[in-house]
This record gives sequence, structure tokens and C-alpha cells, in this order.
Amino acid sequence: MERLTFDKLWILHKLRHFESFGDMILFIHIILLWCVLPLLLLLPLRHLLTILTPLIPKNTAVPPAPVKIRQKQKIMHFTHYWCSRKIIAARNTCLKTSLILYYFMNRYHIPVRICIGVKKEDSELTGHSWIEDRVCIDQKDKNYNEFITIYSYPE
Repeated sequence: MERLTFDKLWILHKLRHFESFGDMILFIHIILLWCVLPLLLLLPLRHLLTILTPLIPKNTAVPPAPVKIRQKQKIMHFTHYWCSRKIIAARNTCLKTSLILYYFMNRYHIPVRICIGVKKEDSELTGHSWIEDRVCIDQKDKNYNEFITIYSYPE
């Protein structure tokens, strides 16, 4: 019988976040979108958001509320996990995170909008982006109230 080594236990520890094969696919899709985003950011923002807004047929079944809440938590967890890796994400920006969250939330029938705001710190303008449904849905984003929204999509 083969012994469990530290390396194998580490892999099992990392896999605990995946409840299904679909979760692994979602995680991989988040990574792929993150890889393509630098090229997509060359487009004007309105065109980019049009591309990232999924076309969902009207007859598509919408999942019940508890499923949507769990899916929202998974999308946020996987996105923040990947975007917070400093070795991988040399320039970790709120815009990349917000765009990924915007795309996957809407894809999984969780309607959100992306907001971009500014605030003045000392003598400089600082920008930030976040997603919201009626309020900011990202618990890691506690300071979004300090920003004046200058753009949101869809309006």
C-alpha cells in the first residue's frame, strides 16, 4: 500500500474547495479569462463589457435562490483566490477582478453591474472598480463607499 506523502496531502488539501467537476471547470475558466484579459483591455471599455455580457436565451432555466447564492460564493472565492496570487498576478488590479466577477456572475444568472469610481486622496485622483447588484456584493471591498461612481454598466 502506498504511503501518503506531504505532496499528496497538499494536493488533497487544495482540492477541498471543489465540490464537483463543474467547480474545477469554473476555476479553469476563471484562469483562462484572466490570461486573456490583458489583450481584451486594449478594447474600449464599452466594447469590452459588451463582449463580456453573455447572451442568455430567454428559455434558459434560472436556478433557485439557494443555488445562486452558493454559486456566487464559489465565483467570488475562486476569482479572489486566483487574482490574489502575487507571483502570478504581478499587477493585481480591481478592474481585472471586477471584470472576471462581472462575466461569471452574469453567466450564472446572477445579474450584477460593474461600477468604476474615483476619489481624491491628498492631491491625487484614485480609481477603483467593483461589482454590485443593489449594493456592493464583494465583502472584501469595504471602501467602495468612498468613491464617486463615474461609470456603471449596464446603466
